[in-house]
Parts: sequence; C-alpha cells; structure tokens
Amino acid sequence: MKNAIISVSDKTDIELMALFLLENGFNIYTTGGTYKYLMEKIDMKYHKNIIDIPYLTKFPEILNGRVKTLHPKIYGGILADLDNLEHIKDINDKKLIIFSVVIINLYPFVVRNCIENIDIGGVSLIRAGSKNYKYISVLTEIIQYKLFINNYKLIKEDRNMKENFNLSLARKGFKLTSKYDNLIFEYLNNL
Repeated sequence: MKNAIISVSDKTDIELMALFLLENGFNIYTTGGTYKYLMEKIDMKYHKNIIDIPYLTKFPEILNGRVKTLHPKIYGGILADLDNLEHIKDINDKKLIIFSVVIINLYPFVVRNCIENIDIGGVSLIRAGSKNYKYISVLTEIIQYKLFINNYKLIKEDRNMKENFNLSLARKGFKLTSKYDNLIFEYLNNL
C-alpha cells in the first residue's frame, strides 16, 4: 500500500486530489481539520483508507493544534533513503510507514499576520519531503494537483522521470518556505 500525508489550510480541490490517490491504492494520513473535511467529502467506501495521524503516532494533537505532525513515525517515513540499508533496517525495526506523497499548504500568515498563524509542522513536512525528493512528491500549490494527476502514470513507471518531477516540486517547496520565513521575519522585525 502506498501512503500520502495531506494537511491543508486551503481545502480547494483537495477532495479531488485525495480521491485520485485513494483510487490509485493510497492510504491518506491527515490531520484534524483536513481529516474531518475528507471524511465528509469522500465516499464512505474509502473511509478506512483515510487515517487520522494520531492513529499512526499513538499521540494526540496537543497545545490547541500547535503540535500535530511533529513525530518520528511521520518524519522517519518521509526522510528514509530507500537505497540505504541502514535506513531500511530502521524502517523495519521501528515499523515505519513510508510516504511517497506529501500535500501541504501553510497557515495563511500572509493574510492574517499573527503568532498563531506561524506554521511549524507544515513547513517541516515541506522541508523534509523536499529534502528527500528522490522518493517524495511534495505538492504545495493547488495548481500542482492536476500536474501530478496528469503525470502520475509516467512518474510511477519511470524512476528518472519521477526524480526530475519531484526535484521541480522540491524547488518550489523550498522557495515557498523561504518566502514564508521571510514574511515571518519581517513581521517579527516590525514588532
């Protein structure tokens, strides 16, 4: 079974992307608001494949949602180098789930500048997935959903195509986190 993480603030078209993944044999691990949204929008026959992240981590969201995804069971499954035998041993010993798709959009700090809108887990997921682009597709923009869907067959069958496709997504992921961090810096600098 293939695995994806979805955690989005802007839920535009996310049910279409989620349905595509489910129809292509993915389990989807997701967080509070996104989990509830998908459970309402997606046909019940797929509900067993939409999994609330605390089920995986065996740890609830805490601090009013400030901590949701920051857990080794998540990051081990994103950062694992699948060509590294030591990583494979860790995966097996720790019973980690390997992720191949990470779909994130960040809290809208640019819209409402406040401390509570500084996304930590989302930025970390983007950075981790982008670092491991060899294995992970990181989607950070709604327009990337159709791009992924349209190229899925090619990236599934051709490792070089997948790596190049994922590298382009990783570049956008790091560009996004860089801009996001700069917005936060400017906000804090003006306090």
